[in-house]
Amino acid sequence: MFPQPAEPVFTKTRRGTPVIQVGAYRFNLWAGSRGSRARWTCVKATTLHCKAILVTIDNEIVKTKPHNH
Repeated sequence: MFPQPAEPVFTKTRRGTPVIQVGAYRFNLWAGSRGSRARWTCVKATTLHCKAILVTIDNEIVKTKPHNH
């Protein structure tokens, strides 16, 4: 059997920045997100050049791109 994808957990950092935790991966809200559609980037985007993203509409994940780590 294939493992089931982890349930996303919407939280905030200590500074109040929105984040999504999906399994072992965390995503930060992209600064250009507006309205009900939001783009989230992997927290390792700068250090490991990870191209993983999530796109949500009204807090429901509608698109993903895979991690490279």
